[in-house]
Amino acid sequence: MVQCRYRTLPTPDFWAIGGLSSGAWGAVNVGLHHLDHFSILFSHSGYFIDKSSADNSPLAFIQTLPESQLKKLRIYPDVGTSDETYLMPNVVFHQMLDRFGVSNVLHEFPGSHRWEYWQTHLADSLSYVGEQFHIAQAAYVDRSNRQIYPNQFIKVIQTQIRTRSSFGAAACKYQTEIGHDPRAAPHLQ
Repeated sequence: MVQCRYRTLPTPDFWAIGGLSSGAWGAVNVGLHHLDHFSILFSHSGYFIDKSSADNSPLAFIQTLPESQLKKLRIYPDVGTSDETYLMPNVVFHQMLDRFGVSNVLHEFPGSHRWEYWQTHLADSLSYVGEQFHIAQAAYVDRSNRQIYPNQFIKVIQTQIRTRSSFGAAACKYQTEIGHDPRAAPHLQ
């Protein structure tokens, strides 16, 4: 849907998926199963073991991935220091990611498993995603010693949709859109 509506970059380096609580588990799980679409995953107060199967448990599933795919991943988990249920699972996940050489950063912020925590720290994960987009863009420029999209720049658009529901879900749409840089190509205005 997003690719049909917006001019997006097709490579997973410019696609991210994330969520909070059980949505974080879902986003990390979907992301790991679709590495051809996503390379950046973010989790707020998520969990990484699902009792239904190892295939649905990011902690177990990530261990089955080849090293070439692990090296492409960039993962941002955060969790509240007062979150008694999910603090240790996030620490364990972070340690396992480190052991497998997966680029990741774990943040432990004051707070608990509550909307106030997630609303406060959503900007942190989105900033991480934006930084990863810029790093990926620089890598493409460095690799070819020229811009892969001449006279264009990559603009990160953030839309935060905060909803309260019986599932405690929040959604965040994050896209990368190609736009023309008017300074580089004034004739395209």
